[in-house]
Amino acid sequence: MRAFLAGVPKQMREPPKQGKQSVKNLTKSGAKLEKIEVGHECIKKFERIAAKYGVDYAVMKDESEFPPKHLVFFKSRDATSMNAAFREFSVKQLCKSAIKPTFRETLSNMMQKAKEQTLERPKERSKEVSR
Repeated sequence: MRAFLAGVPKQMREPPKQGKQSVKNLTKSGAKLEKIEVGHECIKKFERIAAKYGVDYAVMKDESEFPPKHLVFFKSRDATSMNAAFREFSVKQLCKSAIKPTFRETLSNMMQKAKEQTLERPKERSKEVSR
């Protein structure tokens, strides 16, 4: 068995990677690479959708800007599925940001309302003495 595996090139022994991988592995395939930019706060959501569509991609963080952006490289043969994934991602982002406020915003609003209610409440202390 070892003699057989020694004669087989390493590339044939290992199955090709799919999904998220390094830029180096993407360039080894020989396909032309394309890229898109994704915001820092949305990269995990984008990775879930890209995995759903079965796209081979690599993520590289661009720290030259603030907040940092992520460059997503993908094979040009996956362009149609990547466009579909990016379209779904952008629709989800627009719908979510338009409808639902973030948890921190909701929490800060509730804290402000609680402070106002405590300030408005009168401080009355009266004890009834019953004998």
